[in-house]
Amino acid sequence: MTFIIAHEVIATATRFDGSAGGGWSPRLSVTLGGPVPPAAELVWAVQHSDGWPWFEHRVEVPERAAGELATVELQHGVEGVDGHDTGVIRFSLTLGSAFGGAEELVHDGLLRVERVEGLGYVVDESARLRSATLALDAADEADAPPLRVAAYLPGEFETHRVSVHCFRAGERLAEASRVWNERVFTSHEGRVTGQQVAAVFESVRGWNNLAVSGWGEGWHLLDHHDGDYELCFVLGSQLLRTVTFSVLGGRIVAQGPIEIDCATGHALLLGDTPSASFYGITPAPEALAIIADIYALRLPTDPTAGPPAAEAPSAEALTAYAERVERLLATWESELLGACPPYDLQQVLAAEAVLRERPGYDERAAAVAAANDASAVSITGESHTLGELRERMQALFTAAESRLHTAASDVDDDLAPYRQVLTGDKLALFDDRPIGDFEYRTLERTIISTPEELRDAEYWFFEGPAELTSTAALDGETVKVTTTGWRVVGWRFTPDGTIADRIEHQGPGPDAPLWAYRAPIKHP
Repeated sequence: MTFIIAHEVIATATRFDGSAGGGWSPRLSVTLGGPVPPAAELVWAVQHSDGWPWFEHRVEVPERAAGELATVELQHGVEGVDGHDTGVIRFSLTLGSAFGGAEELVHDGLLRVERVEGLGYVVDESARLRSATLALDAADEADAPPLRVAAYLPGEFETHRVSVHCFRAGERLAEASRVWNERVFTSHEGRVTGQQVAAVFESVRGWNNLAVSGWGEGWHLLDHHDGDYELCFVLGSQLLRTVTFSVLGGRIVAQGPIEIDCATGHALLLGDTPSASFYGITPAPEALAIIADIYALRLPTDPTAGPPAAEAPSAEALTAYAERVERLLATWESELLGACPPYDLQQVLAAEAVLRERPGYDERAAAVAAANDASAVSITGESHTLGELRERMQALFTAAESRLHTAASDVDDDLAPYRQVLTGDKLALFDDRPIGDFEYRTLERTIISTPEELRDAEYWFFEGPAELTSTAALDGETVKVTTTGWRVVGWRFTPDGTIADRIEHQGPGPDAPLWAYRAPIKHP
């Protein structure tokens, strides 16, 4: 029986370029698991929110043997298909073949769509905030699969600024060696509403079949370290999301279903409502695995032996470690450990600089992990024990993390009075545009800054630069000319904080004129 990989289903709101009226239509990406018969056709039937048929879209599907996968992209690009539906949109996927036989209902699911001010029509992905996928990537490195996580993060941001950190029992083990954007979720107008961010930890592995050879020295092996783990997604100094899992008896504890995964072989679906995360799709029995399938590639080990003994570090490794420690302590120790709160911006910048050095330090520290704490190491012309330097470096990193945590808490404390008095759309807009980062104005370009002023103002305005494109004639040719001008975006609110209207003006010149900050005239 043909099945769907639930966690690989992606739905988005889009629009067909030829359609007028500003409506939307759905787009769907699904991964099918075989068997798929020859000359097969997938029928995607979609209903309006009132239950009436919207459209039916047919696409050919390549033949697949049992267990083989095929990804199919579905979009009904027909003039006039776009609509204005919001709410629950039901759909079904049916597989048939030109060679006959009964049609097979592959899935019967639903989308929830809403219209969001400033974004357009958006598929509701809120359930993804309660789910994530976790994997040991045995597809590339079966002998020592690295830990991999993928999670949905709402909003628009630069992925290269996101870091992911692995903690065990509150102790930070490692930072992800690579973080990337797996998928971008957009509204029908192409505005980014969220991103699926993935990360891999090269220094955190499920097991190591080649440990006796010395390969992978310094890795954290999950099968040797039971306990509770946290994977923290961080943007700058802001914690975006935390994904948790546990290891018991050397194996990751499956919180929910385990599905086939195109990239890693298998993925553990984390969260209490996985089917809601995938548009009503419950993982099919044919797509499911058990935890033993993931650990099938792990070679048997003596459970009483513990991790293999590491060789003594080389003199070169100790020298490299000492040089890195000497530079970091000489540059930052007195500044960070000698300061008392409240901390200024210089302290925050110093903390960020120190934490950027941590991956390089961790690499050198791992190379000397087998060395005894009593080992003598020379820095700044003086002899110290390795244990002393390890403690000083841990104190330095702890102080840096404390500075960033304090800075983030201070920002939250400063904004708390505003969040206490703002409600509805006003509060949501304020969270997107925190005061301090944005200047708030109301009618007649009046600056507003206190919680009460923001609460009582009927209009909020924001001003910024805009690129204006026009045409000009040059030697008989028409050329496009881009100049910098101004742009004012404003919102009018009802007394309960609900958005009633959106206003936008732009024009040439360095600053917006006063009329851009006035209430629009309503003509009868």
